[in-house]
Amino acid sequence: MPTKYVPRGTPRGRPVHVPTDETKRRALQAAALGVRHDGIARLMGISLPTLQKYYADELARAGDVLVEEIAGAMYAKAIGGDIGAQKYILGCRAGWSEKQTIEHTGTIERIERVFIEGPAHEGPMKMVDGEFKVVDA
Repeated sequence: MPTKYVPRGTPRGRPVHVPTDETKRRALQAAALGVRHDGIARLMGISLPTLQKYYADELARAGDVLVEEIAGAMYAKAIGGDIGAQKYILGCRAGWSEKQTIEHTGTIERIERVFIEGPAHEGPMKMVDGEFKVVDA
C-alpha cells in the first residue's frame, strides 16, 4: 500500500505570488512606458505567466493611462497660456487649421510651368523637353 505524502518543512516550488498596490503600480508604470511584458516580469522577479495572471488589468490599461497623463500635461500647458499647446488641442479637438486654401474662379488659358516636389508622377503630367506639362487633360 502506497504511503500518503505528509508535507514537512517548507513547501516545494516558488511561494504563491501576492500582488500589492506597489507591485500593481510598478507593473502599470512599466507597461505604460513601453517595457515589454517579459521585461516587466524579469524586473519584478516573477514569471511571465504570473505577470499575466495577476496583472492583466494593469497591462491592458497601460496605454490608456499613458495617453491620459500626456493629454493632461498638454491641457495644463494650454490652460497655462502655451500658444503651441492651445493650437494643437484646438486643431485636434475643434478642427481648427492654419492651412490656407486658394480658390480660383474663371478659366485657365495657359499653364506655362508646373512645379512638382518629389518623384515625377504618371498620368496627366508628363516631362516634355525637361519641363512638366499637362497632357491629355
